[in-house]
Amino acid sequence: MRQLTDDADFVRLLYELGESVHLSEDPKEVMASSLKKIVGYYKAPFASISMYNPDSNRLDIEVCHGLPEDCQDYRLPMGVGVTGWVALHNQAALVDDVKNDPRYVEIVPSICSALAVPLVNGSQSFGVISIESEQVSAFSDLDLEKLEAISGVLVRVQNRIWRIAGLKKKTNQMESINKMVGQLSNRFELKGVLSDLTQEARKILDCRMSSLFLLNSDKRLELEVLIGVEGVIDHQESLSLDETSMGTAVHHGKTIEVTHLIATEENHFPEIILSENLESMLITPIVYEKEVIGVLNVYTSVRHRFSDTEKQIFRALADMGAFAIENSKLYSRIIDSEDTLRNSERLTTLGLLSAEIAHEIRNPLTVIKLLVESLSLNQSLDSDSQKDLEVVLEKIKNLGEIVGRVLNFGKSQNQMYSKWDMNTIVSDSIQLVRFKLRRNRVRVYFDPTDPMIVNCHKGQLQQVLLNLFINAEEAMPGGGEIFIKLDVDEQEKRLNVFFGDTGQGISDEIKSGIFDSFLSGKPTGSGLGLSIVKRILKEHRGNIEIESTGENGTTFRFWLPMADL
Repeated sequence: MRQLTDDADFVRLLYELGESVHLSEDPKEVMASSLKKIVGYYKAPFASISMYNPDSNRLDIEVCHGLPEDCQDYRLPMGVGVTGWVALHNQAALVDDVKNDPRYVEIVPSICSALAVPLVNGSQSFGVISIESEQVSAFSDLDLEKLEAISGVLVRVQNRIWRIAGLKKKTNQMESINKMVGQLSNRFELKGVLSDLTQEARKILDCRMSSLFLLNSDKRLELEVLIGVEGVIDHQESLSLDETSMGTAVHHGKTIEVTHLIATEENHFPEIILSENLESMLITPIVYEKEVIGVLNVYTSVRHRFSDTEKQIFRALADMGAFAIENSKLYSRIIDSEDTLRNSERLTTLGLLSAEIAHEIRNPLTVIKLLVESLSLNQSLDSDSQKDLEVVLEKIKNLGEIVGRVLNFGKSQNQMYSKWDMNTIVSDSIQLVRFKLRRNRVRVYFDPTDPMIVNCHKGQLQQVLLNLFINAEEAMPGGGEIFIKLDVDEQEKRLNVFFGDTGQGISDEIKSGIFDSFLSGKPTGSGLGLSIVKRILKEHRGNIEIESTGENGTTFRFWLPMADL
């Protein structure tokens, strides 16, 4: 040791290397400056500092002197070459003649001797300093001892730089998260929350791509957002938990790291993984009140092992996102509740008006009924006219029942149900609207089948069909076709009625709420027709849904339980 301190130039070198930490915060810049000083002291023609890359498990030449320009593209596996052996065994090496050393991997043919010392942090090396000469036995044991002392100084310098860089990165990440908190707290729309959260995850961890999946009611992961460097990527994906590594994160509620995506045969958007050359992936569950509601993912384009700090930051972001997602859902429910209350108020007012109107209609309706009954007694009427009068009388009777239901709202209507063949109800309904449809060039196709008996109120089911006929006719202003088909579901013991038209279809804006009260796609519509249809069918223990809609027309499907014969 005394020989080392007696060398004033060497002591000055150690001092300058120790002070280099103040020159720059860039590790590579400090290494380049340090290597230049080391080369100047040893007067060596060749030198390099190689760093261990945990993602590739290889040594990368970070800075060099005298070596070919493309040497930094050289990746040395651990244990290979003198440098690889030093890194693997954490031991220095003094090689007097590299030509006789089986460990040596030639980069420059003229190199004859070498000196290599590991950069050791704790018990593990993270790099190697190498010095080479074109002379045999160019270095002594003292040179080796000095290089080991230099190595110790560089380790301390590098650790300090890395700590500063780590603290700055963590500070920037925390600032980004704090900024994200403010941004999400002002977001109430779910789609915006999901997009912001996914975008911020990619930025904070400086990754190639990010995605967010939410768990639906069927316990499947639905892709909500996929973002790359250039912005949102339009893609749809639905996965079962058994198809992907994300399922492991959901089942265990823990962050999962996939170092090599291709090798694991990850099943979500494989085409994008290949086209974007995605290598590694970090998955963290989005947990709200101990329940996993989705997963947040980031992807790198180089193989990467995520640090504990990166995982902690990522988990904190996901936890914050969970609250933002649930808050947006809660806000949406509040808005829906307010809309429901407003509709309820309107329905209450409408109910009062309906009762008054029904009361006023009942008396003139009775007069009309008596007059039509007297007309039906006329024997001179032909059979078609007589049949039309019978239909008019039946409709007047139905109107009377509707008025009675309005005035006796809330009373059970079960006593008015009876067994009817659905073929008859459909045929009679077509008879009622035949003139209107013919005038508007609308043709109806219906082939009666074997009797299909349902327990129902015939007038109410005709009201269902009349509303569907009117909507279909208005959707085909230039004429068109209506198709009605009956089909029995033996397993569910119910009758399916398919009612299709060749109209212009239902717009996406109103499709999801088409059966809500006061929602109409027509300028003069009340928005009550289909809501009444749904209410009637539910009273009959059935329901209705849109089977399909588009530019070629719309098909509704409604169903009723079959009657016990």
